[in-house]
Amino acid sequence: MKRNFSVYLLNLIFFLNLNLFGQLKEIDTLAGIEYMDLFKITNKKKSREEKDNVLKYIIRKAKKEKNRKFLMISYHAMAIIHKEELMLKYCDSIIQKTKDNPDESYPLEAYQLIGGNYYRKQKYKEALDYYLIVKNYANQFNDDYQIFHSNYNIGIIKRKIKEYKSAIYLYQENFRYAKENQDKIDVYTKYISIAALANIYNDLGEPDSASFYNRIGIKEFKDLDNKKYFNHFSLNEAVSQYHRGEYKQALDSLIKYTRFFEKLKSKKNLSIAYFYIGNTYVKLDNEEKAVLYYKKLDTIFQIKQSIFPLTRKGYEYLIDYYEKKGDLKNQLLYINNLLKVDSVLHAQEIYINKKMLKEYDIPKLAAEKETILQQLKTEKNNTSYIIYATIIIVLILIILLYLQYLKRKTYKKRFEELLKDKSDGSTYKEKEVKESKIEIPDSIVNEIMKSLEKFEKENLYISNKITLAKLAKEINTNTQYLSKVVNHFKGKTFSNYLNELRINYITEKLKEDTQLRRFTIKAISEESGFNNAESFSKAFYKVNGIRPSYFLKELDKR
Repeated sequence: MKRNFSVYLLNLIFFLNLNLFGQLKEIDTLAGIEYMDLFKITNKKKSREEKDNVLKYIIRKAKKEKNRKFLMISYHAMAIIHKEELMLKYCDSIIQKTKDNPDESYPLEAYQLIGGNYYRKQKYKEALDYYLIVKNYANQFNDDYQIFHSNYNIGIIKRKIKEYKSAIYLYQENFRYAKENQDKIDVYTKYISIAALANIYNDLGEPDSASFYNRIGIKEFKDLDNKKYFNHFSLNEAVSQYHRGEYKQALDSLIKYTRFFEKLKSKKNLSIAYFYIGNTYVKLDNEEKAVLYYKKLDTIFQIKQSIFPLTRKGYEYLIDYYEKKGDLKNQLLYINNLLKVDSVLHAQEIYINKKMLKEYDIPKLAAEKETILQQLKTEKNNTSYIIYATIIIVLILIILLYLQYLKRKTYKKRFEELLKDKSDGSTYKEKEVKESKIEIPDSIVNEIMKSLEKFEKENLYISNKITLAKLAKEINTNTQYLSKVVNHFKGKTFSNYLNELRINYITEKLKEDTQLRRFTIKAISEESGFNNAESFSKAFYKVNGIRPSYFLKELDKR
């Protein structure tokens, strides 16, 4: 993987602590010393002020001699050693002097530093703008090193703002590159080429895809005897086990590999680990242990003031737990902490989740907080409690009535849309087969797509016996190929694909068949291929946005 001269030089003489001179004596003047030796003198200086003095001399020398290369490198070094204000100043100097005549190093490196600065401040949208500029320059000069790492940086931000599909595309591009250039890349580059995909598929709740990359990472870094990266993939595989419902196995692995990151004091990995250990204990009906690990998650947030959006649910559990216990002080504590979490997430402008706002939004938290405060005061003043409690109850009732009104309005609008919609059961925008980049021969993809077309047209999906394995057998392929084709061309997991076909089918049938509307929900669910009423109702709501009972009631009114 190609790396430009300036990055190579800075790494070599500025950060690796090399000493060309052996026992270098103190000097009274810098005059007459070559650039490379001046940089090595800079490296020997211990304080920022001493480094600053030598670099300023290099800048004056480079300006006088009109040596652009070393002038830019010295600006670059100054930007690295200084804090934000001066860092931005030197980056701006690089940009102004090189934007009209760029080379493989500058102004690319300046934009990279600015992007990193915004990323550390959690201003992800601004960071993304600069990382995109870096990638444009990297493409212009065919700099494989910068293209790879630009893809990675851009992918991280897209993952944070929930643009998962475009992030996966970048990560897959990196994975292919790393696979084809294993003899050219370093260990870290190999690690992030695999880990990025394993992580994002777990975020999406697609454990089989995550496990595919976890297994690659586990094997690679076990062979390389790299404990940090090996443990990362092992911990990530435990999360995949959790998503598959293998709770006991997941718990054993989570605890085992979390110990490694506790020794490293790796807060980022521990946040995810504690969250999933807590989740697993919830699934295993061990409330006390779940609370213990959610509290550990909160401890990390109090230190770092940074949080993954998905771990927010740990706070909801703590609040509900202490509410059931009647422990008002702890309930209030975690309401306050959750409000802090939300302020961080909203400040980053990366957490816009309609379900969260509807089911557990900030006004509701504020109302609960006020309620608890008033309840605590009743121990001293019972009269005040009655007044405040009445006010709060009225407010809550108003909020609940308003939410109910909004819910009815939304349901009504969605019902009208469903009446107008004439779906044939196939609602997917499919890509051309020639665009397939899923490492399956085009002939096989074509055969599978033809079989799926027949499967949809003949309504074969309404059989409750259909599974991924059975359908794969019927169309003479294997489950891995079928799953990949459905994921790629239908944009869904096989389970979601099947459910959506069934729901679109039964929705149209209900609109047309008055006799069918008289069936029970259970009978309707069986008619559409579901094994029970509960899974049918959940799928109906997910696809249509309303409950089947409401849909039937409104149809009867018509």
